[in-house]
Amino acid sequence: APLPRTAAPTKSSSVLIGVASIAVLVAVGLWFWTTQYRAPIAEATGTRPSVAVLHFENNTGNEQMDWLRTGLTDMLVTDLSQSTDVEVLSTDRLVQILRDLGKLDERTFDSETVQEVARRAHVRHVVLGSFVKAGETIRINVRLQDAASGRILSTERVDAPNEASLFPTMDDLTRRVKTRFIAGSGGMFGGLLSPPGAKPVSGDLDRDLKDVTTSSMEAYRHYAAGIEQHQRARYMEALPHYQKAVEVDPRFALAYVKMAVASGNMGNADDRNRYARKAIELVDHLTPRERYYIQGYYYSTDFYRSAAAIEAYQKAVDLYPDHSASRNNLAVMLMRLDQNERAAEQYNILRERGFEFPGTAGNLAGVYIALNKPDEAVRVLENFIGRYPNVEAGYMYLGFTHLSANRLDEAEAAFQKALALRPSYPPTMNGLAQIALLRDRWDDARRITQELSASRIQNLRNLGTVPPLIALIYRGRTREAVDVLEKLADYNAGVEGGAIRASIAELLNARGEHAAAARQAALAFKAGQGGLSVIEVLFQATVAGSAELRAEYQRLADVLPFGSDKVLPYLADAVVAIEDGEHKKALDLVQRVTAELPAGPVGSGSFFPLRQPRTIAHYVQGRAKLGLGDAAAAKQHFETIVNGGYRRLFTPIEYVRSHYYLAQIAEKTGDTAKAREHYQRFLFYWKDGDIDRDKVAEAIKKTS
Repeated sequence: APLPRTAAPTKSSSVLIGVASIAVLVAVGLWFWTTQYRAPIAEATGTRPSVAVLHFENNTGNEQMDWLRTGLTDMLVTDLSQSTDVEVLSTDRLVQILRDLGKLDERTFDSETVQEVARRAHVRHVVLGSFVKAGETIRINVRLQDAASGRILSTERVDAPNEASLFPTMDDLTRRVKTRFIAGSGGMFGGLLSPPGAKPVSGDLDRDLKDVTTSSMEAYRHYAAGIEQHQRARYMEALPHYQKAVEVDPRFALAYVKMAVASGNMGNADDRNRYARKAIELVDHLTPRERYYIQGYYYSTDFYRSAAAIEAYQKAVDLYPDHSASRNNLAVMLMRLDQNERAAEQYNILRERGFEFPGTAGNLAGVYIALNKPDEAVRVLENFIGRYPNVEAGYMYLGFTHLSANRLDEAEAAFQKALALRPSYPPTMNGLAQIALLRDRWDDARRITQELSASRIQNLRNLGTVPPLIALIYRGRTREAVDVLEKLADYNAGVEGGAIRASIAELLNARGEHAAAARQAALAFKAGQGGLSVIEVLFQATVAGSAELRAEYQRLADVLPFGSDKVLPYLADAVVAIEDGEHKKALDLVQRVTAELPAGPVGSGSFFPLRQPRTIAHYVQGRAKLGLGDAAAAKQHFETIVNGGYRRLFTPIEYVRSHYYLAQIAEKTGDTAKAREHYQRFLFYWKDGDIDRDKVAEAIKKTS
């Protein structure tokens, strides 16, 4: 472990791991603006008996009873989906399909709509229902029919004496529908369920609704109202309804699940974690499908529990292969931990099952980018766009794919197509700003993101602030960048606050102000609570000389199941060794890291390739080999950085300093023209800055 530092070394020896923590803000902000496609979705697309339950028709003439249109659907889906032997289309996926068809607000469904829903969901059967009311009695009628032919397989009618008795009534209806699967299938579904009166296959199979939702119909009404808003991506409007539901029934676990998802989709990590923790405490009140999903969801918010998250999601897809939300999130976790081949397998299963989610195509493309297969990544997205040419997110992901492969013109064209479909689309604006940065057009980057930076929405402000910040660093104005970040930190908490303070620590380390960097890293670690920024936080703490957080870094690495993050503490140690002049030690440490790094640009748990540890490794190797007198080998590492295109975007310190060291190497070999070229490039960036003034003075002298 490195020795604690109390005094700053010379600025010329400082190293920075890019602006990876600032990049976390990009990942969080871009993720936030694609969450309308990220609602938990479970499709019925496997080989088992499958069914979609459409919204019920309200034939009461009373609009106040409309809540039962989706409420009864959700009850029946919740009841049916307890079985691991039948695939049930989730209400989330149903709403997505109806929205795509422009039928979300239809009161009734014609045969063409029913068939199209079944086709898109890949289900063999549909349940259509209606309800009427006579006095207090609610009569519910349903029919089970073959989706393709429309042939009615069975009809059922149940009467709820009053609203309070809806749960036992729907439990009875569910059992009847399940039985009809056997009786009306001609043996096709033999073994699906035990005969009436026989012992259930699983204790979870026939749990009553009150045991897996709530015993309070009042609480359920509030919950159903929240679902109505949630399914339309109106998360802010949904939350008050969920809140009322848990006020009536504090043990309503499913409501807490939805509150966690809604909060997460709004970018509120602290509330997401709080509600998910509450749902975990009440996990016995959930169906297995929801239980494993929420466990995976909760554990995935804490990087230390990555193994537990993967295990929970794996259990979910093992029991329910159709649970697309769990499979998608499992793939994201595998991707974040560099298991790219395994992630690709999961994403391809989703695609085969008709998972119509731009993020799936985008993340699969990100996997291929990490595997250094950019052409395959482009093919994935072009296929998606070919099927969904009016979805702006497809072009947005294609833009980032081209950007990752250093095809700036193609990336810009894709982003412009996305903007034509959705003007001022935030992720696309950020992508265009990144192109401007790679072209050294600082004013353009600031202009493109000006509207985002002025937004009243914090996630948008964070997203819009990043490109101008990176521009400041490329121009050597690090003190100004720190000031901007310190102001931004005042308005962010949790994971986002941790990322910002880690970024401050990065810049302070670059300036050689290690004691101040260690203080910021400690604050960042406390704020981040094990979230996405924890790796960058602990890296910076190690560079700053915090022995305590270096030990914590190792503890985290040890509990991770796999991936390059298990060896990145050695890369941080190598940075420290370089600063201390221990070049041989630095090389030995880096060799323990490089074999574990992905071949291509890597992401931060999302598609967008932001974290570039391989660039840091090249920089350390270049510095170490130069220090050991092997200028030719050092030159290769520095040239890899300056010619790295997109890989250098979030590593401005290493990129600019590499020009300085290449100039020195050229001088030693007598190539004065090349030396002058690199010195001038170095001065183009940092001549008027506030960092590495000794190097700047030398470069000015050599080019005068």
